[in-house]
Amino acid sequence: MNHMRLRDEVGLQVRYADQTRYGSGVTGLVDALVARTCAPLIALARREGPARLVEGSAEFMPRMFAAQALGGLYSAPDVLREECLYPAAAQVTPTALVVRGLGPAGDGSLAVPLHGEAAELAAVVAALDRGCARPLGGLGARLWDALRAPAP
Repeated sequence: MNHMRLRDEVGLQVRYADQTRYGSGVTGLVDALVARTCAPLIALARREGPARLVEGSAEFMPRMFAAQALGGLYSAPDVLREECLYPAAAQVTPTALVVRGLGPAGDGSLAVPLHGEAAELAAVVAALDRGCARPLGGLGARLWDALRAPAP
């Protein structure tokens, strides 16, 4: 009987669809907003030093906290919006399992769609980590077949 086990070098990542207004902890949308908004300040600090940020803070802060920038995250000064702090979990759903580190050089990857099978995910990964025969159906069988398929 054929058995498969995930190599130690293989990495797994779950990709999510995030329908929340501000993002959730698993998708990093707020992190991306902060990084994008602060990128000019970071570049300025690198170019001219942190003292320049202090000198220009009266100019920079209103722009940083404008409604279209970071200000949209706040319901009042110093008060983050509830939906920013506690995004609705039902609006963040797993959509794919991404397997990285495939192929002889370890630079290949594969995305296996999760058609509502997120509940199976932990059991499937645990079985493949231990080593297992081909599962009979569901996500386990689809992942097994995808990993066995020849690289394009």
